[in-house]
Amino acid sequence: IKTMLGQLKPSSGSVTLFGKDAFKEAVAIHERIAYVPGDVNLWSNLTGEEVIEFLLSLQKSVNHERKQMLIRDFELDIHKKCSTYSKGNRQKVALIAALSMEVDLYIFDEPTSGLDPLMERVFQHHVKACRERGKTVLLSS
Repeated sequence: IKTMLGQLKPSSGSVTLFGKDAFKEAVAIHERIAYVPGDVNLWSNLTGEEVIEFLLSLQKSVNHERKQMLIRDFELDIHKKCSTYSKGNRQKVALIAALSMEVDLYIFDEPTSGLDPLMERVFQHHVKACRERGKTVLLSS
């Protein structure tokens, strides 16, 4: 995954996404992907809402209606400081931001780590919706 994201240069061979070299053209590729790591770190002095808005400000195409639906579906109190969030709530912030983006490829590395079974079901529902919109989803566990 780090090689796909352009964070790690391959020791041999190459990785291409959307016809572009993942290491040399990482910026262009990042415009078309959303990534959620297995262990999400957030800015502790910001609220969940501030982090989501910041992350979405970095993306060209965002679905704000979907963002509101995701906040509701994941039952996240976005007004709390991230320093008060559990691992599951930190994961929710990243998932909400990623799933609000209109991209071609969603990469989720251990996406349900820290989520309870009900929230795992919410995540699965939204992944299915991505697929129905013709998007590609890579799940790693």
